Amino acid sequence: MEIEEMLAHVDYLMHIAGSKCDSWEDAQDLVQETILDGLHAIRKGVDINNARNWLCTVLKAEQKVIEQPDIEICRQVLLGNLGSIGAISNDENAKRYRGEAVLALLHALRNSLEEAIVCNSDLLNSKDGLDIIIAMRNLYEKVMGTKCYGYHSDFCFIDMCCVRIAGNIEDYDSAIKYFDSAYEHFTKFNQWRCEKKEKWEKQVGTLSKDLESDEQFESIILHSVIPSKGKVTVCESSFLEMAIHSFPEEIKKKIKDNPKYARIFNN
Repeated sequence: MEIEEMLAHVDYLMHIAGSKCDSWEDAQDLVQETILDGLHAIRKGVDINNARNWLCTVLKAEQKVIEQPDIEICRQVLLGNLGSIGAISNDENAKRYRGEAVLALLHALRNSLEEAIVCNSDLLNSKDGLDIIIAMRNLYEKVMGTKCYGYHSDFCFIDMCCVRIAGNIEDYDSAIKYFDSAYEHFTKFNQWRCEKKEKWEKQVGTLSKDLESDEQFESIILHSVIPSKGKVTVCESSFLEMAIHSFPEEIKKKIKDNPKYARIFNN
């Protein structure tokens, strides 16, 4: 897609945006963001066969993003704020809402922070990037404690990011250390997932309605939160393998030959 070809669709995009936005100015802003995305794609050499369809898809995605509420007014934060001002009479519920807000924001921060680092070559290839991810990991440990349940996957993703950056700066001793930690959390996550599946299958088989969870975070700030009520990201063994794909062959061999990791590399 050439720049001239993209700009030729501005009127059509304005027609689409005008039917979706509350004002003409909002429509112009939406189209401008879409065009900027197109320019960025051209600079990156993205192969776009149908310019109009591609631009319309981006415009709809941009509009969907704009429609979403700010993070300060998401459901978890609003409920947490109600608990803080005494609008919720049950103190245990207020604690739970505040904890759920912290947990949801922490999970979102992890996603955004990793994305920001992975998409920034200066951070992805420097100790500064590694230090930021390690700081994020330390925050997770302080907030969650040692019992993480499904959130072991978050630790796994954090450690895999550390593996990747450490490898990029050729600190392979640290990379191997973080890979081992990622594997440990991967294992704990899968143990948790299997236990949840077995419990669910048992309840279904006995037509039991007892879905109460016996899980509980050890940390004070999350003590009232039910871990299984939060969102977790599934971590697959292939992600661990991808974390070391750019390592020198001798380093990869050292990791792959370790029998501890057989379940990852011998599938």
